[in-house]
Amino acid sequence: MRETWFQRQRRLSDERNTVAQHEYEIEAIKAHHAPKIAKAKTVSAQALHEAEEQEYFEVSIQYDLIDAIRTKQLIREAIRLGVPVPRHSKESDFWYESRQLGSKHLTDDGQHFLRREIASEIELRQKPFLTWGAFLISVLGLCISMIAIAQ
Repeated sequence: MRETWFQRQRRLSDERNTVAQHEYEIEAIKAHHAPKIAKAKTVSAQALHEAEEQEYFEVSIQYDLIDAIRTKQLIREAIRLGVPVPRHSKESDFWYESRQLGSKHLTDDGQHFLRREIASEIELRQKPFLTWGAFLISVLGLCISMIAIAQ
Protein backbone atom coordinates (compact mmCIF):
# COMPACT_ATOMS: atom_id res chain seq x y z
CA MET A 1 0.00 0.00 0.00
CA ARG A 2 1.30 3.43 -0.92
CA GLU A 3 1.82 5.83 1.94
CA THR A 4 -0.09 9.10 2.06
CA TRP A 5 1.56 12.51 2.00
CA PHE A 6 0.98 12.92 5.74
CA GLN A 7 2.46 9.50 6.49
CA ARG A 8 5.48 10.33 4.35
CA GLN A 9 6.01 13.66 6.13
CA ARG A 10 5.74 11.94 9.50
CA ARG A 11 8.24 9.26 8.48
CA LEU A 12 10.69 11.85 7.15
CA SER A 13 10.34 13.86 10.36
CA ASP A 14 11.01 10.76 12.45
CA GLU A 15 14.05 9.93 10.31
CA ARG A 16 15.41 13.49 10.64
CA ASN A 17 14.98 13.26 14.40
CA THR A 18 16.77 9.91 14.47
CA VAL A 19 19.69 11.31 12.43
CA ALA A 20 19.90 14.31 14.77
CA GLN A 21 19.90 11.95 17.75
CA HIS A 22 22.78 9.93 16.24
CA GLU A 23 24.71 13.16 15.56
CA TYR A 24 24.15 14.18 19.18
CA GLU A 25 25.44 10.76 20.27
CA ILE A 26 28.59 11.27 18.19
CA GLU A 27 29.30 14.54 19.98
CA ALA A 28 28.60 12.90 23.37
CA ILE A 29 30.95 10.00 22.57
CA LYS A 30 33.71 12.40 21.52
CA ALA A 31 33.22 14.46 24.68
CA HIS A 32 33.25 11.29 26.77
CA HIS A 33 36.48 10.01 25.20
CA ALA A 34 38.35 13.36 25.09
CA PRO A 35 39.64 13.15 28.68
CA LYS A 36 40.57 9.48 28.22
CA ILE A 37 42.53 10.32 25.06
CA ALA A 38 44.23 13.26 26.76
CA LYS A 39 45.24 11.02 29.69
CA ALA A 40 46.39 8.27 27.32
CA LYS A 41 48.72 10.73 25.54
CA THR A 42 50.69 11.09 28.74
CA VAL A 43 50.85 7.35 29.44
CA SER A 44 52.03 5.64 26.25
CA ALA A 45 51.54 5.36 22.52
CA GLN A 46 49.79 2.01 23.00
CA ALA A 47 47.30 3.48 25.49
CA LEU A 48 46.65 6.38 23.12
CA HIS A 49 46.06 4.00 20.22
CA GLU A 50 43.62 1.91 22.29
CA ALA A 51 41.69 4.99 23.47
CA GLU A 52 41.42 6.38 19.94
CA GLU A 53 40.42 2.94 18.63
CA GLN A 54 37.59 2.67 21.18
CA GLU A 55 36.33 6.16 20.28
CA TYR A 56 36.54 5.35 16.56
CA PHE A 57 34.57 2.13 17.04
CA GLU A 58 31.74 3.83 18.95
CA VAL A 59 31.58 6.82 16.58
CA SER A 60 31.67 4.64 13.45
CA ILE A 61 28.59 2.74 14.66
CA GLN A 62 26.68 6.03 14.84
CA TYR A 63 27.91 7.10 11.38
CA ASP A 64 26.87 3.72 9.97
CA LEU A 65 23.40 4.11 11.45
CA ILE A 66 23.12 7.58 9.86
CA ASP A 67 24.32 6.20 6.51
CA ALA A 68 21.74 3.38 6.76
CA ILE A 69 18.92 5.90 7.22
CA ARG A 70 20.11 8.13 4.36
CA THR A 71 20.58 5.13 2.06
CA LYS A 72 17.04 3.92 2.78
CA GLN A 73 15.65 7.42 2.17
CA LEU A 74 17.38 7.78 -1.19
CA ILE A 75 16.48 4.29 -2.38
CA ARG A 76 12.85 4.75 -1.31
CA GLU A 77 12.66 8.08 -3.20
CA ALA A 78 14.36 6.59 -6.28
CA ILE A 79 11.92 3.67 -6.35
CA ARG A 80 8.97 6.04 -5.89
CA LEU A 81 10.09 8.07 -8.93
CA GLY A 82 11.20 5.09 -11.01
CA VAL A 83 14.88 6.04 -10.98
CA PRO A 84 17.23 3.05 -11.34
CA VAL A 85 19.30 2.34 -8.21
CA PRO A 86 22.96 1.33 -8.74
CA ARG A 87 23.55 -2.37 -8.19
CA HIS A 88 25.60 -3.82 -5.34
CA SER A 89 28.93 -5.13 -6.51
CA LYS A 90 32.48 -5.29 -5.20
CA GLU A 91 33.71 -3.13 -8.08
CA SER A 92 31.06 -0.46 -7.50
CA ASP A 93 32.19 2.92 -6.21
CA PHE A 94 28.64 3.59 -5.03
CA TRP A 95 28.37 1.00 -2.25
CA TYR A 96 30.37 -0.04 0.79
CA GLU A 97 29.80 -2.69 3.42
CA SER A 98 29.56 -1.46 6.98
CA ARG A 99 32.15 -3.07 9.23
CA GLN A 100 30.00 -2.50 12.31
CA LEU A 101 26.51 -3.34 11.01
CA GLY A 102 27.38 -5.71 8.18
CA SER A 103 24.92 -4.01 5.82
CA LYS A 104 25.57 -2.18 2.56
CA HIS A 105 25.26 1.60 2.36
CA LEU A 106 25.72 4.17 -0.37
CA THR A 107 29.07 5.92 -0.41
CA ASP A 108 29.20 9.72 -0.69
CA ASP A 109 29.61 9.31 -4.46
CA GLY A 110 26.64 6.94 -4.55
CA GLN A 111 24.48 9.34 -2.56
CA HIS A 112 25.52 12.22 -4.81
CA PHE A 113 24.77 10.18 -7.95
CA LEU A 114 21.35 9.07 -6.72
CA ARG A 115 20.41 12.58 -5.54
CA ARG A 116 21.39 13.97 -8.94
CA GLU A 117 19.33 11.33 -10.75
CA ILE A 118 16.32 11.97 -8.51
CA ALA A 119 16.60 15.73 -9.03
CA SER A 120 16.79 15.35 -12.81
CA GLU A 121 13.72 13.07 -12.76
CA ILE A 122 11.77 15.60 -10.69
CA GLU A 123 12.84 18.39 -13.06
CA LEU A 124 11.82 16.29 -16.06
CA ARG A 125 8.39 15.69 -14.55
CA GLN A 126 7.86 19.35 -13.66
CA LYS A 127 8.99 20.83 -16.98
CA PRO A 128 5.69 20.38 -18.89
CA PHE A 129 3.69 21.96 -16.06
CA LEU A 130 6.06 24.90 -15.85
CA THR A 131 5.93 25.41 -19.60
CA TRP A 132 2.14 25.38 -19.69
CA GLY A 133 1.98 27.56 -16.57
CA ALA A 134 4.20 30.18 -18.19
CA PHE A 135 2.11 30.03 -21.37
CA LEU A 136 -1.16 30.49 -19.46
CA ILE A 137 0.24 33.40 -17.45
CA SER A 138 1.38 35.14 -20.63
CA VAL A 139 -2.04 34.60 -22.27
CA LEU A 140 -3.73 35.93 -19.13
CA GLY A 141 -1.44 38.98 -19.17
CA LEU A 142 -2.25 39.56 -22.83
CA CYS A 143 -5.99 39.35 -22.13
CA ILE A 144 -5.73 41.80 -19.24
CA SER A 145 -3.72 44.26 -21.34
CA MET A 146 -6.26 44.00 -24.20
CA ILE A 147 -9.08 44.72 -21.75
CA ALA A 148 -7.16 47.69 -20.34
CA ILE A 149 -6.52 49.10 -23.84
CA ALA A 150 -10.14 48.62 -24.86
CA GLN A 151 -11.38 50.74 -21.96
